[in-house]
Amino acid sequence: MPGPTPKPRDATPRRTDRRPLGGFARAAALVGASLLAASLLGTAAPSPARADDVAAAEAKYRAWLKRPSLYKRMQGRVALARTGTTKAIGLFADDYLRPEEPKDHVRYLIATLATEQLSGAPDAAAAFAGWRGRAKTPIDAWLWYRALGVDLLLGGRDAATVPVAPGEPALLRAAALRALATASDTESPAVVAATLDALPTAGPERALLVESCAAVARTWGMGIKDDATRAVVERIAKVLDDKSFSQDTHDIVARNLASLFQTDVLGPGAAPYLRELAAAAERPEGSEPPEVKYAPGPFFGLRAVGRRIVYVIDASDSMLVPLTPDELKVLRPTTPSDPKPGDKKLPKAADDEDPLPWQRIKNRFDAAREVLKRSLRSMKPGQHYCVILFGNDARPLATTPNLVAVEPKAIEATVAELDRMKPEPAPGDKARPHGKLRGETNLHGGLRLAFRVTTDKRLGPGEYVDLSRTGCDGIYLLSDGNPTTDDFVKTDKPDGEKTVKDRETMTPVAPTGDINFQGPYGDRTFEQFDWVTDDVRRLNLFRQAEIHCVAIGEVDDTLLRGIADIGTGRFRRVGGD
Repeated sequence: MPGPTPKPRDATPRRTDRRPLGGFARAAALVGASLLAASLLGTAAPSPARADDVAAAEAKYRAWLKRPSLYKRMQGRVALARTGTTKAIGLFADDYLRPEEPKDHVRYLIATLATEQLSGAPDAAAAFAGWRGRAKTPIDAWLWYRALGVDLLLGGRDAATVPVAPGEPALLRAAALRALATASDTESPAVVAATLDALPTAGPERALLVESCAAVARTWGMGIKDDATRAVVERIAKVLDDKSFSQDTHDIVARNLASLFQTDVLGPGAAPYLRELAAAAERPEGSEPPEVKYAPGPFFGLRAVGRRIVYVIDASDSMLVPLTPDELKVLRPTTPSDPKPGDKKLPKAADDEDPLPWQRIKNRFDAAREVLKRSLRSMKPGQHYCVILFGNDARPLATTPNLVAVEPKAIEATVAELDRMKPEPAPGDKARPHGKLRGETNLHGGLRLAFRVTTDKRLGPGEYVDLSRTGCDGIYLLSDGNPTTDDFVKTDKPDGEKTVKDRETMTPVAPTGDINFQGPYGDRTFEQFDWVTDDVRRLNLFRQAEIHCVAIGEVDDTLLRGIADIGTGRFRRVGGD
């Protein structure tokens, strides 16, 4: 069935991810400080809503909650949120505690919408605190992160007291620490020190709190000249020498410290970071950070630090577009293994990348497939991997239903499966002159599935609070276009929207009754908010997986940069500026 066209954007959408800056601003952007703080403060003093406007918005909200599509139900909720009233917080709290399907995502969307739009309502801090008090299960950690961020920005101190409250569940204490990391809070080093003093003696909760403390520390920037703050950083660094913590915890702490010092992951052990800490004490204010020399890796020059890697690859129809000269130039740079005429042939270095089979590479998907195959063959014993392709939906390859162990036979089976993928012809479809692959761009579905696959059984709702250490700790994401669909497509009646055949080609069609509506994650800025990036922040709130992003084609760089920043990873563009 046809779908709606995206609504026209305002000149200045309220929330998109921007390229990070230097110093403290860069570190803050990595954990969402600039995003959460700017958006919440931007709504702190809304114009008073007229009574008739509030009544109309509430009537729309109540009526549209009965609509079949999540798209329309969320539009009704947005109308209520924009009233800016305290009553709306109470209605959303009730709504949150009795969600309709999909229950988990309805909760996340409500929590985000309410905290984004209603922080300026009268007595908002008390209203959100009351809401939190009614929701204290693990899956509510996202609400706590969001609501404690509001409390902090409104001058409250709950984000500083919850982490050291012994009666609170560890996940909610960790959510408070992550909220504390969204603002420049002078008390955060003392809070982290107190949290480290009162850690559980063992178990996943102990590791979770240490990792969350490290996430707070990476926001301190030049504050590490202060002796008390430096002492806390030293304690966190010494976790890297503590063998009672797992390699996962060591990796997460190391990535956070590398982000703090604006360098690459160093190691092993604490010594390299203690040297960086000592150097920071002597570094003049305003000086440039250490030069980042990121080790070239097998996936478009990127290298993930992890043992459970998921490749999330765009297989939408637009990936069949032929490569441009600029893209080919980036893909095929001159390297030491490309000798000039007359040069003596030198033996190949052990770490030289194998040349790509250029005779096979004609379009974007060909390039992604060949680089992916090379990356898979570079993996080491002891690692696990999964390949997810996203189009209309997101599916793992048949040879990688979950994270599978790296073995030569497994890798070659995956390579063979990739080689068998062929585009289908699309005769008569002028919008698809190169054929069809897997349809539209369900980028959110690909990332959502990446956080659900494990070395055991696949995770379900509430995957983001899983502490089993069986899921991914590294992700490579490649896309050529902005999201056009998600996992929550539902047929509903249009309310004046123009209809298109599909949102990948935007070919207009005449309306024929009900149409398909994607959920909020299928629109780059549904109702002027970047829901995709926000949900990746939720998915990675406690996992702290490293995420690297590669852009090719028309995809918005700010989208992939924002996702990479959440995962303390790198962004690469193939071709273009």
